[in-house]
Amino acid sequence: ALAGTWFTRRRRLALALAILVSVAWLAGGAEHVKWRLLPRLVDAANIHIGNVHTEGHSYKVLDQRFYSGDPLDTMTWPESGRFVIRALVAFVVVPLPQQAQSASELVLLPQQMLWYLALLLLVPGIREGLRRDAFLTWLWLGFAIAGGGVIALNSGNVGTVVRIRDSIVPFVVSLSALGAVSVFRALAARDVARHAP
Repeated sequence: ALAGTWFTRRRRLALALAILVSVAWLAGGAEHVKWRLLPRLVDAANIHIGNVHTEGHSYKVLDQRFYSGDPLDTMTWPESGRFVIRALVAFVVVPLPQQAQSASELVLLPQQMLWYLALLLLVPGIREGLRRDAFLTWLWLGFAIAGGGVIALNSGNVGTVVRIRDSIVPFVVSLSALGAVSVFRALAARDVARHAP
């Protein structure tokens, strides 16, 4: 939160540092990071597979060969990248309304629709939050991103991911509420301007 606040107030410096880090990454740091990160992703994939095999409605985010018995330590960097992307997307969208398999999942549909709405309002909420209180906005984002990342990479069961995802909902909803207020205020201002003499 402190670093994000500092960079928010110094956008030109933040852009210069982002370019510098990108150049360093492309100049050779990428391989070092990849081979330190890959074992951690293999560990997360192992937990994910365990969750897929638990009782209930599961979802898969790894390449199919790993569910068919191929050892996880043969995972390549592109496969791990696909795993991360699919896991993050699944964390956000699971369960899709058409995936409901039981009455209890149908009962979750209104909550899921509110979750999607909160995510839509998150973007204007972050923008407004950074303008009003950058530190608090970065703090809430940090909690949401860190918690969401851990949950996403280790989950594989719909019921479990929905329950555990609720641990970051207060941070998302707080920013989304700010986004809703800013959207309504902008719409009201536009309506007043349109009807002004």
